Amino acid sequence: RDFARQGELLGGRATTRQDYESAETRVKVAEGVVAETAAMLGYTRITAPIEGRVTRKLAGEGDLAVPGKPLLEIETRGVPRFEVDLPETLVELVKLGDRMAVEVSGSGGEMEGTVMEMAPAGDAGSRTFRMKLALPEGAAAMRSGRFGRVAVPVGKVKRLVVPETAVVKRGQMEVVMVVREGRAVLRLVTKGRVKGGRVEVLSGLEAGERVVATGVERVKEGQPVTKKP
Repeated sequence: RDFARQGELLGGRATTRQDYESAETRVKVAEGVVAETAAMLGYTRITAPIEGRVTRKLAGEGDLAVPGKPLLEIETRGVPRFEVDLPETLVELVKLGDRMAVEVSGSGGEMEGTVMEMAPAGDAGSRTFRMKLALPEGAAAMRSGRFGRVAVPVGKVKRLVVPETAVVKRGQMEVVMVVREGRAVLRLVTKGRVKGGRVEVLSGLEAGERVVATGVERVKEGQPVTKKP
């Protein structure tokens, strides 16, 4: 406003050229301050490069933000994954695309993970290689950071398994009903791992023997048994 007034006065020869130029300089300085302030305001808004949810806040109000200093940690909504440091002795046994059993605390059981990435170089201190496995979509509901275990297959062995429903408890004993000559024969067994509705039998049963798979609780020793069509 002062600059415009000085222009009018200069036109009417009521002010000096020096006063007019001084007012003009003040206007240019003020315009520079406005432009600089507008540019600085642009740095007060930070837009994340990805869509997701904030899992960790690393800076608070009043902290100085400098290039290279992280402010937040954001978790994307992509395919959930499980990361594990694999001992170097097992690296050669694993390849991309392999499927492994993964158990995460609080998940309620095992799930299948697929090897999606293997670090090309290991950690010299721990002598391990970072391995990443893609988990099923249902695992996306779990919170990140949970502890888990992965079973790395190191070979193949033959195991004797039966339907989980074939093994029942009678008192403190675990038994199955073996079918011999058309009749049920009680057999004490020792169970191993249970997976996918089947249970491993460590002792008490021979390969090839037939067992009663359902309704074992109602079957008595010596009772005639027929094969269900």
